[in-house]
Amino acid sequence: MRIHQLVIACVLANPINAQIVNGSFEMNGNPSLEGWEWTCGDPDLVPDAAPNAGSWSATKQPGHAKGCFPSYLFQRLPDVEHGDRLVLSGWVKCPDFGICQGGFIGLGRVNAGAFELEETVSAQDLDWTYISISDTVEIGPGDTAIVVLNSGFIGGPAFEAGTAFDGIGLLPALSVRENTQSNLAHIVDRNTRMLYLSMGEADLRDIRLFDLTGKVLQPRYERTSASAVRVDLNALPQGVYFVSVVTGTDIRTIRFVNW
Repeated sequence: MRIHQLVIACVLANPINAQIVNGSFEMNGNPSLEGWEWTCGDPDLVPDAAPNAGSWSATKQPGHAKGCFPSYLFQRLPDVEHGDRLVLSGWVKCPDFGICQGGFIGLGRVNAGAFELEETVSAQDLDWTYISISDTVEIGPGDTAIVVLNSGFIGGPAFEAGTAFDGIGLLPALSVRENTQSNLAHIVDRNTRMLYLSMGEADLRDIRLFDLTGKVLQPRYERTSASAVRVDLNALPQGVYFVSVVTGTDIRTIRFVNW
């Protein structure tokens, strides 16, 4: 299992109404495509799920120049407006047979059956891999914003395997901003699921942990010195987080992944 992310934080001026319907591709424990639409061949529902995402996932064949393209699994976002800043996340997994270009997720727009995609993020692994991306919605008159999942495009006759998707989530971008110039040292111990933070010579006064929505979390942590702490991540789901450290002179923020 791997985790990739492409996240840009911003400040929200107004609340954003963004939510995925049935991001785990099951309803009441049964496989379901409720809330989703697609182009080209039907998606398959398979009993292979990402971590903490139920029991089922969906696979989608890639587009094919000699068959049908583009091949998308998508969901409309009727309440999203132009300029909204969103964070899209999910899990993707290549099958262990055939050719797999990877799984791609991103925002886009549709107008009278015509699709346009924005920036996407992808992974090409045989294990379930967490990916996320932040993007700004760009829609005009007649457009509807969409979330798009796809397995790429092939131009030749080769058989291309469909990528699996699961645990798709959509949230407003958070109000926390990463300080990439920070000298805050951090290590995540994947075996114990502990986050170690050190400020070197600076005095560490307090820490604040946020998820991707900007929600403040309350993890257990232990101060190991005047400038270092150990944070217990075991109660938190796998994913991307931000931690801010308050010193005597400023606040320093970094992004990390809880495996």
